[in-house]
Order: sequence, then structure tokens, then C-alpha cells
Amino acid sequence: MKFGVAGVPTNYKGKFKGLFDWLRDRNLNAYEIQCVYGFKISDVNKQIIMEETEKGFHFSIHAPYYINLGSKNEAVVARSKENMKQGIELAKSIGVNRIIFHPGGGHENTEDGRIIAIKQLIDAVNEFTREIDM
Repeated sequence: MKFGVAGVPTNYKGKFKGLFDWLRDRNLNAYEIQCVYGFKISDVNKQIIMEETEKGFHFSIHAPYYINLGSKNEAVVARSKENMKQGIELAKSIGVNRIIFHPGGGHENTEDGRIIAIKQLIDAVNEFTREIDM
């Protein structure tokens, strides 16, 4: 079983490199990388993540909050797909195999609106997963 934190705990005062020993000392073995404002991780931190993965630590990435695959606006959905593709490429490049995202919405809060939104979300996820090498 994996237990961990999302982001750097407020009571941790060290550098990113030392965070994972600090977490292990607390019997934690997982970390959710917070990319909520964009898929940006420094090269130094990418290297640390890859090293910690080799030591058995488990990572996931939380995608930006502005992802919206359920929008009525096709341009928003297209940008969201492009952002998710960037996230998937980032995850693959550092050995992370989980991305957490909130799919968004934008249709009416009626049964028909929810059915449309769910179908649109499924179609969007299927489309961008076909377009990338997963």
C-alpha cells in the first residue's frame, strides 16, 4: 500500500532533495507532484524524482486546475487536450505513471446535460490517448 502527501508539507523546512528521506522517516512512500498551475518541474527536481523512483518512492502528478475537457467551448477543450499531452510526456520523461486531473464541466446541470458532458469527457480522453504513445 502507498501512503504519502500532495505537495511539500508545511512543517518540512528543508530542500526538495531531503524531502523524501524526511517522508520515509514518517513511514510515507508516495508523493503527489503539484503541477496545478502548469506542467513545470525544474531539471534538478526531475533528476531528484527519477533518483527517488529508483529507490522505491512512488510519484503521481496533479494536473493543472484549468484543464477542462467538459467545456462547451471547443477551444478550451483543445487547449486542455494539449495541456494533458504535455503532462503525459512530462510524466513519461520522469518515470511517473499516474496523473490526477479534474475533467471539468460546462454543460447544464440536468440529466441530459450530464449525459452530454460525460460523453464529451470520454470522447476527449479517448481522443488524446489515441494521439500519444502510451
